[in-house]
Amino acid sequence: MRFFANMMSKARIIPGLLICSVLAACVTAPAPEGAVNLQRSATAFDGDVTLRAPRGYCLDQAGSTPQSENPVFLFVSCHALSGGAHASVPEVMGLLTATVSQGPLAPGAGDHANLTEFFGTTTGQRLLSRRSGGSVRVHEISNANDDYFWLRAEETRATDRIFSPWIWFALTEISGHKVSFRFYPAADSAEDSLAGRAIFHRFVRSTH
Repeated sequence: MRFFANMMSKARIIPGLLICSVLAACVTAPAPEGAVNLQRSATAFDGDVTLRAPRGYCLDQAGSTPQSENPVFLFVSCHALSGGAHASVPEVMGLLTATVSQGPLAPGAGDHANLTEFFGTTTGQRLLSRRSGGSVRVHEISNANDDYFWLRAEETRATDRIFSPWIWFALTEISGHKVSFRFYPAADSAEDSLAGRAIFHRFVRSTH
């Protein structure tokens, strides 16, 4: 259990307040000054891992940390990043994140049964929260024969007016690197919108 707790702590995307500020920007971004270089993809570790955003999402270059020890990438609305100049708007607004670790999953860390057990515990569920120690309930979890481990969870305490309570999470290994994904839909998102589900899984599956 301690191993998974350490793994998830390292996989935390960014501090809660920063997430809030980024998501607020993706929903209500002011018009930028000058031209914006929008990117739909990003790479980590000299191209070992390539991330491709779903339709309507672009890389938040200011919020991402591609040169860090464990790079973090944030993808938000292209329309918002461009101050409305970019016509493409996501079907579901929100914040997509990916954290790429230097090394692979430790032996047993990617085992579906172990992950399912871990996220069934209070410790595992709290580590899914946007805020340290938050209360989370897991509603749906992947099958053992799925291509990667994923789950859908809900923050059970009031958060803020910007986020919906829903959290999508996935964990996999790509080209020898552990990669964790999260999707935080905006506050007006439905409990389990098919569009939101599709955006999340498209993001994970397009990473290679």
